[in-house]
Amino acid sequence: MASNAPASEAGKNGPLSFMTKLSPCVYIYRPSNTGDRSVSTPAAESVVSARTTPHQATTTPKFILLATWMGARDPHIAKYVLPYQALFPSAQILLIRSELRHFAPLMRGRTAASDISPAVPVLRSFVNEIPSGENGRPEMLVHIWSNGGSSSLSLLHKLLLSKYPDLEFPRHTIVFDSCPGQFSYWPGYKVAMTGIPPWRWLRFIVSPFIHALTAWTWVLYLLIGKRWKRFQGLLAELSEGHNDLVSPGNRAGREVCRTYVYSDTDELINSTDIEEHAADAKRKGLKVRMEKFEGSQHVAHVRADEGRYWRVVKETWEGTD
Repeated sequence: MASNAPASEAGKNGPLSFMTKLSPCVYIYRPSNTGDRSVSTPAAESVVSARTTPHQATTTPKFILLATWMGARDPHIAKYVLPYQALFPSAQILLIRSELRHFAPLMRGRTAASDISPAVPVLRSFVNEIPSGENGRPEMLVHIWSNGGSSSLSLLHKLLLSKYPDLEFPRHTIVFDSCPGQFSYWPGYKVAMTGIPPWRWLRFIVSPFIHALTAWTWVLYLLIGKRWKRFQGLLAELSEGHNDLVSPGNRAGREVCRTYVYSDTDELINSTDIEEHAADAKRKGLKVRMEKFEGSQHVAHVRADEGRYWRVVKETWEGTD
């Protein structure tokens, strides 16, 4: 199905069927008229209430990159994609999904790269369309959820650098939703189990293997990683990468501003991990905004206050505090 099909029609065949599927984990949406900022889709407007969501932004990103939490299902993903369509109707949207297999030690590199690599030429094509010269304004809005989205963004950038080492990451703003976090045993186990279908018999069979994987990661992180940095684990690597201003590619250096959306009642990500990460970003000169929601759960802050959530997204793009 064409990626510019109206969401109201495409939705009949699945919540994300209005997007073009490039791989099991990569989707692209291109508006039918990218030059018309008044364009929107009926389905997008129907799920975004005027009471709770800000009107279309005064400026629009040319490109939106969305990287979801691990195991996110189509209906839940669509509840974010459709409001983005309504808020920024002329923007192209690149969606990257995160799956449990992307975190399995023996599968991560090859499997995740295979799933995500179709996003590389899409992003490169967008970069080539950006007019030369710096005007200080971002061209792209990035939104990542949980450590799954954090991992997808980092891997996408690595794949981009490996193929096009001289290509700069676009100037962008970014929303960190429920991330980045550090590893701990029970949250790690719960996160892994979210990627398992909700069939009781299957979860009973898989649970011991998830415990074994979590325990091995715990040993690496606590007993080995504390002494040798190279064994600190994937989450520590991701966390450092988002604030890295010196490594090749300098993705963080291409940020205009960032917002952390988080909660102190998140059972999977500790709020202190996020606050420490934000403090480190501030020390390094990055523009940081903190949005702490009260009583909301992991990647569910929009449910606590939909109006505030989308207002924060809009204001992050526009660079307002």
